[in-house]
Amino acid sequence: MSKSLNFKSASLLCLASVTLCSTMIRADPVTVNPTRVIDRTTPGLVAALKPAIKASVSVRNQSLAYSTPANAGLTAAAALSSFRIHYDNGDHAIRSINVRKLPDQTAALNIADSFSDDPITAFGNWWVIPGATGGELTTSISSGQEINLTVPVGPANHRLVLGGFSLRIDGSGNNFEKGEVQVGRIAIRLNDPSPQASNSAASRISGTVFTNDGNRNIIVTVQYVWVPTTYLIGEGRVGNRTDPARTRGGVGISGQGSPERLRNSVTAQLPASDRYLIRAFDLKFNNGTHNMLDIGVHLDGATGSTGADDAISWQDNNRDDPIEWSVNYLNLR
Repeated sequence: MSKSLNFKSASLLCLASVTLCSTMIRADPVTVNPTRVIDRTTPGLVAALKPAIKASVSVRNQSLAYSTPANAGLTAAAALSSFRIHYDNGDHAIRSINVRKLPDQTAALNIADSFSDDPITAFGNWWVIPGATGGELTTSISSGQEINLTVPVGPANHRLVLGGFSLRIDGSGNNFEKGEVQVGRIAIRLNDPSPQASNSAASRISGTVFTNDGNRNIIVTVQYVWVPTTYLIGEGRVGNRTDPARTRGGVGISGQGSPERLRNSVTAQLPASDRYLIRAFDLKFNNGTHNMLDIGVHLDGATGSTGADDAISWQDNNRDDPIEWSVNYLNLR
């Protein structure tokens, strides 16, 4: 009787051991937190980052599109990397600009005057980052007034980056020019307390918008994203301005080119690839306000135009106006 019991016990122990061993050599990844997985096939069971996924949106030669699908879902975890919007039929005064994620995980990617019927070509690129969180804040400012928005406290060990934005000129009516403006400057900055802890109450959104109409308010919406620092590796700031020697009385000298936009004219360190996230941008005409033909930030040079190698887009129909620009970014692993 005792031998039989011992045999059964040994059998059960062996079966349990086989089950345990099968569990230990299982090859499928096991989630250990929102950003990492353990690959059981890797010696040492090293926790690896889940990959960030690039989500892209493009619009080609069409009038205002309120919702454009991406090749991957634009969730709250999607951080803006690059964008460009271009009028295909010449410059215009503007009523609205959208580079914004929508609740259905598509994007609003457009620029419009009052009629919203002009063809545009545009693109936007986001990185969807595991473990990132985000939201959006809206304010109303007058031309030249400072944007001042307090961002809700973020999780520990995260950095703040841009998720998207929209500008809308307050006004209504069907007559041409009603609610439309020329633009002199657009600046949006996301400020976190780094190197202090990200879960301290010191994060905010600042910036400004300058137009030729101080009587019309500008509705500004900024989407923010908190990105885990495990996905980041360094940061940078680049910028340039029109050489004062190339301007005369605040107006650019036509025919002398516009190297201030070119990537190879930037002395600071540009991102090595498209794996970067925008923290702030400041685009400015130094000679007043203008209609808009192009607006964009694309530090990797991918402008969507053949042969172009510009770091930013910011112009009316020509490039003879003096400009000044800067972009702050974080590098993505």
